[in-house]
Amino acid sequence: RCDTDVDSVMSCHLYVFFERVWSEVLSADESRELDSCLSWADKIVQHGKEIILKNETSGKTSERDADRIIAIDHKGRVISGDKIIYAFAKDMKNRGVLQGDTVVGTIMTNYGMENNLSKIGIKLVRTNVGDHYVVEKMLENGFMLGGESSGHIILGDKVTTGDGLLVAINLCKLIVESKMSLYKLTDIKEYPQININLMTDKKADIAKDQEVIDYVNSLS
Repeated sequence: RCDTDVDSVMSCHLYVFFERVWSEVLSADESRELDSCLSWADKIVQHGKEIILKNETSGKTSERDADRIIAIDHKGRVISGDKIIYAFAKDMKNRGVLQGDTVVGTIMTNYGMENNLSKIGIKLVRTNVGDHYVVEKMLENGFMLGGESSGHIILGDKVTTGDGLLVAINLCKLIVESKMSLYKLTDIKEYPQININLMTDKKADIAKDQEVIDYVNSLS
C-alpha cells in the first residue's frame, strides 16, 4: 500500500521488503492534516487493530515527514520509541558496537526504560526535549544510539537524523535475526508517566524558582 505522504515513494519501494517480514508500511496521516478529527497517534491504534484482524505479526507507522516510528506488536500494543530504543541498545551491546555502553535520551525518556537499561549495563544520558539535542550529544561523544519516546530514533552508525523507514527496516531485521517477536524484544515495564503543558509568560522565572528546582530534584 502506498500513500501520498512525503515518504510515499520510499514506502512503495520498501513494501515488498515489509511483506517478507510480515509487516506493512502504513501512513498515520492520510488526510495530511495532523490536527484532523483524530490525532496521528489515534490512527496508529486503529492501524494496530487492522493488523490484528489481518493476523499480521507486526506493523509500523510514521507521520507524514517519516522521521518518527511507532511500532505495533501482534497483541495490538503500541510500542513506544523508548521500548524500541531499548531493543536496539540491548542488541548493540551484545554485539559490542554500543559506543561507551551509552544511549542518549531526553528528560522525557521513561524512567522504566532507564532502569531496564541499567540492569543490562547500559547508561542513559539525558538531554532537553528535541531530537536535535539528542543528535548534538551523540556527535559530541561518539554515541551510536539515541532518540525520544515519540519515536524519533537516531541510528548513529547510519545517519545523523531521525528516519522512520530506516528504523523500521532495522527493527524488522532485528526481529528476523533474533527470532524473537516484537512483543518479546520490547517486553519491559515502563513507569506511569503523564505530561501536562502549562501556558505561562514567566517561563524563565519559574525555571529559576528555588522551590520548583528543589521539587524537581526530589523526583530524580
